Amino acid sequence: MLADSLLFKLFVFPGTVFSFIIVLFLFWWWRKIGASIQSRYGPKHVGPAGTLQTIADVVKLITKESIVPERASRWFWFMPVFSFVLSFLFLSLIPFSDHWVIIDFDASLIMLFAVMAIEPLFIFLVGWVSYNKYGVAGGERAGIQMLAYEVFLALTFVPVIMLSHSWSLVGIVYGQGVSPTWASPVLHTFVDRGVWFGLVQPLALVLSIIAVMMATEKKPFNLPHAEPEVIYGSSTEYGGPFYALQMLSQFLMGFLGAGLITTLYLGGWALPSVPPALGFVLKTLVVGTIIIWLEHSLPAMRVPHLLEVAWRKLVPLAFLNIFITLIIMEVLGWA
Repeated sequence: MLADSLLFKLFVFPGTVFSFIIVLFLFWWWRKIGASIQSRYGPKHVGPAGTLQTIADVVKLITKESIVPERASRWFWFMPVFSFVLSFLFLSLIPFSDHWVIIDFDASLIMLFAVMAIEPLFIFLVGWVSYNKYGVAGGERAGIQMLAYEVFLALTFVPVIMLSHSWSLVGIVYGQGVSPTWASPVLHTFVDRGVWFGLVQPLALVLSIIAVMMATEKKPFNLPHAEPEVIYGSSTEYGGPFYALQMLSQFLMGFLGAGLITTLYLGGWALPSVPPALGFVLKTLVVGTIIIWLEHSLPAMRVPHLLEVAWRKLVPLAFLNIFITLIIMEVLGWA
């Protein structure tokens, strides 16, 4: 069947066409929620409830002229493209169902973490090749932020791997839907129905949301793009279609970060009476809405505060969560 082919998954669902549609929706949704929190109208003029405003903005950006700084590197044009390719690689690893996944292998979680770790390097290079001091400052902040979240993000993965006995994202979802072996028969009735890791790992769930907000530069962790301080960070010199491509990558990474939380802690695509891929998208949009709400509700942080929170509070909590997981596995007999 055509839908089973790799080309269909790459270019239709969950690939290029779906990515473009979901990003257009997320940009509109992000504006609407932010406007509601801040007592504004938000987009309302183009299309019903402003639903076509994002499309109008994209058309406007594509038709604008892109001006290259005189001393910019010859790689100036390519960096936004590389950022999009990185986002698409992230997308290819996220399982929308056991059928709708582009790339699945036994160590997909490690590959996904590697992609998240590389992204700040590309953000730095985007600023570096533009030969703009604000862009370089934004890139340096992205590197500092990576040092802040990378360690405890990896530590939050450890309990999930322990409970699911798998490094595969699809295997982790299976670990939440299939009853594990328990020593205590009293709890079989509950566990045989499947249990989301978010229910037995609420601390890891909260830490993962914080880490994803850091990785996707959501406020209060928007240091690389802190407009009042560094104009627009590494993207200061980019305009027109290349700015649109960067925005596409940014919102796609935000959706995929929420999708990662759904996969690890909320049962992935499993949702009663709902088709698997649709269930995954609905769960991801709920998680994404929570992140957007937090983004528009919290004040921005300074760099010293970010590092202090990450290293002195979140990393110890991540280690504590691993210890709690060991106790749960020992006492309740999770094998």
